[in-house]
Amino acid sequence: MNIPAVIGIEGGGTHTRVLVCDLEGHQLAYLDNPRAASVYKDSNAVHNVRNSIAEALMIANVRPEDVRCVAAGIAGYDNPEDLAWVSELTALPGLHCPKLHMNDAVAAHAGALRARPGIVAISGTGSIILGITESREHIRNYDFHHYAFSAARFLAYDAVYEVLAGHAGASNEALVVSMLRH
Repeated sequence: MNIPAVIGIEGGGTHTRVLVCDLEGHQLAYLDNPRAASVYKDSNAVHNVRNSIAEALMIANVRPEDVRCVAAGIAGYDNPEDLAWVSELTALPGLHCPKLHMNDAVAAHAGALRARPGIVAISGTGSIILGITESREHIRNYDFHHYAFSAARFLAYDAVYEVLAGHAGASNEALVVSMLRH
């Protein structure tokens, strides 16, 4: 059976998550592999991601040849020269569709803010703060030679603490509702 599909990959520093959907957005398969997608976190990253894609396609009953596009947000993809190792992650036999590779924070920003101007603080295994300006420029904490292993995680923890401690004001209402919903 030939089922046209698309693949989304969240390749983090701890997990590799693969979502396969048909062209109308219906989920065909979801796989959460507790192995890293970044070569900076796991020397087996290529194996981890490729196996995750292959397994998700098998679950979805989709052939690699029927995939129309892959979008992959990968932790550690911070510089143009990183594309060399990042593109290897999705280089499966038969998977010859367009492939969109980006940093996982860019993918998170697109999901949270639909790539509109704004700031996201990612607090996963690693730490990154990404802003997109009105002129579409991407600015990261790295651009200011700043990296703290817990900076984004600290911001997230601190926000939760302040809410739980009763320090949220009326201007924080939307944030509190969103946090509670999550």
